Amino acid sequence: MKNSNLLAVIICTYILFFIMFLFWGDLSGFSDLPTEIQEQIKKIISDNPVPITNQAETAKSRNIVFLILITLLMGVLGGLVNQMTGIDKEEDKATGEVVLLVSITTGIAASLTVPLFLQLIGSNILQKAENDPYQYLIYTGFCLIASIYSRKFLSDLRARITKVEEEALKAKQEADKAEQLAKNLQKQVDDNKQVIDGLNSDKEKRDEDEKKFRDSEKLVNAAKHARSYPKDGLNKIEVIKKSLSLLDEALSTIETARAWGVKGNFLRDLSDQVEEDTNKKSLLNEAIQAETMALNSPFRTPEMEAILYWDRACYRALVGQSIDEVIEDIELSVSLTPSFYKDILGELDFKGHPDYQSLLTKFGED
Repeated sequence: MKNSNLLAVIICTYILFFIMFLFWGDLSGFSDLPTEIQEQIKKIISDNPVPITNQAETAKSRNIVFLILITLLMGVLGGLVNQMTGIDKEEDKATGEVVLLVSITTGIAASLTVPLFLQLIGSNILQKAENDPYQYLIYTGFCLIASIYSRKFLSDLRARITKVEEEALKAKQEADKAEQLAKNLQKQVDDNKQVIDGLNSDKEKRDEDEKKFRDSEKLVNAAKHARSYPKDGLNKIEVIKKSLSLLDEALSTIETARAWGVKGNFLRDLSDQVEEDTNKKSLLNEAIQAETMALNSPFRTPEMEAILYWDRACYRALVGQSIDEVIEDIELSVSLTPSFYKDILGELDFKGHPDYQSLLTKFGED
């Protein structure tokens, strides 16, 4: 143990002498020269100035070298302080003595990660140091503290990096979702545009239909927004009726599968808000009719058809129509989107049908 302390003192002494030489060695050597020689050197420098570009590059290189030296020296010094104060003791299992090399190595490793830490917290000490020598002292303090408490510093830094990675991953996932949503919307617009192009070869008529379609889509989006974000003071029935009025306006502009499908959804929502069975069935029958109109509309895609058939099957089951009609709509939906098959037995709307057992027999129990 005594040998370890002696070695630590010797290394600290060498570090201090090196720093003193680094700061004052060049200046003292120049001042010791005769006055005539100093004047000649100054005259030569003034007559042959170093280009500004070379000066900047030299200063930058010197700054980097100086920062590396500070980092390594403070890593060693901090490791020695760590070992001598017993902050992080690593007992050798064979001898029971503190392993000095471990403390110094860990101190250097912690000191080398200080630039990364400064980058994470948004500090620009390293950039300022080139023009402000006092920043070296601040950087020296950072490196020394990091190396003294090396294990805790590295552990905290790892946690901070992990958090940054998680935030970056979350941001990337959100960006991917937004990009995928934009692609899906663009695909829907492109699909509908293809349908319109196929139906109308006349350019003037096609432009008119495109304008009507855009106006209709705006009204459908407005209806969905009014349903999702109701104004204060309106009850649920009033909110749904207001949304339905916007959908009727959209359908008066041009009949699209999306407008009819959303109307069917809102009529079903409205049926949940009324108490009388007669009114419930009447609204559900209107919802079935809306889904049928959507399926007969030329403005639809296969993905939309799968959802429309599924919704109509749900409404037919709720109103108690023939189980064969319900099963037929389910099969048509699944044929367009096979992934819907796994949701059949879990759909609560189907379970309310009086002949639900036939549906279980058709599609099998889990």
